[in-house]
Amino acid sequence: MKTNKTVGDMEQEINYVADESLASTRRMVAYVEEANTTGINTLALLDDQGATLERVEGSLHVINEQMRETQTHLEKFQKCCGLCVLPWNRRKRYENAPQSSAGWHRSSKKAVISEQPRIVARNNDNRRRSQTGYFTRITNDDREEEMDQNLSTVDTIVENLHKMATDMHVDITQQNELIDRVSGLVDANKDRMDDTNKRVSILIAK
Repeated sequence: MKTNKTVGDMEQEINYVADESLASTRRMVAYVEEANTTGINTLALLDDQGATLERVEGSLHVINEQMRETQTHLEKFQKCCGLCVLPWNRRKRYENAPQSSAGWHRSSKKAVISEQPRIVARNNDNRRRSQTGYFTRITNDDREEEMDQNLSTVDTIVENLHKMATDMHVDITQQNELIDRVSGLVDANKDRMDDTNKRVSILIAK
């Protein structure tokens, strides 16, 4: 048997749907705000990591310069001792050697992370005003007003998350390039150290 809803029943149903919808938009705001905070923290960690990698690269260049000076002194000492290196046994200078040129010549590319322009992540107190009117209002009360504001907040944060994701992609790409350079520096440093040890062994043997 068909039951007709009364006006009171309809109002109760409308209020229930409005309450549930409001709670849903509040949860959406909480989720995107948590994601926004995570994104900001991730960018900060990437900044720190990029700065650390740059310091490591700089230290490796300093080590290379110190080892080059050591090799120069050893070459002079060999000459003083009459230990001339035969032309066909002479080692190429590391700056010109294929295996180390990528390492010892500092890249002309822009420094990673710390010097690149970044899209500033907006916090909750500094958001832009998004458009309103995301749905057709039924009750036109404070609940629907808050729902509209919540959806506007979600829209703003989602846009910001997209921009942060773009920043992260740029940061990670540049840091991968820096890691490759650091790896090349480590390999070249090892080659230079091996050469220095051989020179010292020859001098000791003589």
